Amino acid sequence: MQAPDIPFLSAPGKATYNKIFAAWSAGNQPEAERMLGEASRKFGSELRLVFFAALLVRSRFDIEAAASILAVVAEHAPKTRQGLAARYMLAIDRRL
Repeated sequence: MQAPDIPFLSAPGKATYNKIFAAWSAGNQPEAERMLGEASRKFGSELRLVFFAALLVRSRFDIEAAASILAVVAEHAPKTRQGLAARYMLAIDRRL
């Protein structure tokens, strides 16, 4: 059985995530990071946004900062795809 995604708490949170993901997918990480900063203030409890924030931080090779964010996702959503991915990334990074 495949793990579920972290559910969105609100439709606006999902729409915001999709816009951020589109900016990032288009190669505009600075814009995605700017949008994510705004979204974090507005939708702080959306774990999908928190997970995405960890990925953006980690992609800049700030492993320590990403680890603290990934740990939150792994703790609060352990049986989701994002929670499992967070756990795996933490395990990989501990080996570095």
